[in-house]
Amino acid sequence: MLVIDGHNLIGRTKGLGLDREEEGRDRIIGLVAALKAHKGERVVVVFDGNRPHTQPVQSIGSVRIVYSSGGDSGDDEVVKQVRSGGGAVTVVTSDRQLCARVKELGASVLSSNEFASRLKRPSKDKSTPAKPQPDESDTAYWLDKFEKS
Repeated sequence: MLVIDGHNLIGRTKGLGLDREEEGRDRIIGLVAALKAHKGERVVVVFDGNRPHTQPVQSIGSVRIVYSSGGDSGDDEVVKQVRSGGGAVTVVTSDRQLCARVKELGASVLSSNEFASRLKRPSKDKSTPAKPQPDESDTAYWLDKFEKS
């Protein structure tokens, strides 16, 4: 399982920034969904804080998006995901404190910088990667997005 510290990744991805947080979240979700479709891993992207008019857990394709809630930080939510992950878990973050917390639980860590470079790097596999297939949660997500515009 791959657990991604979403806000940390936004801050480490060229062309994105927390000054345009919503755009960054949408872009990261799209990039991760495309990578997930190609790699076939179970993926959870965790973002800090509840969003108005947004469920705390969503799925875009087969990528789960989780917003921390109830006073928990995004880091606390990442730790919860690691604890409930079972099996091998890799956490994508460059937050030193979070790295230490998840390593204590047996997770491995991949820096956000390294992961960001993988999101943009072309695959060595010459076959065409599978495109993420929409599901009902995708429809609800995009309807919600367009209603806010």
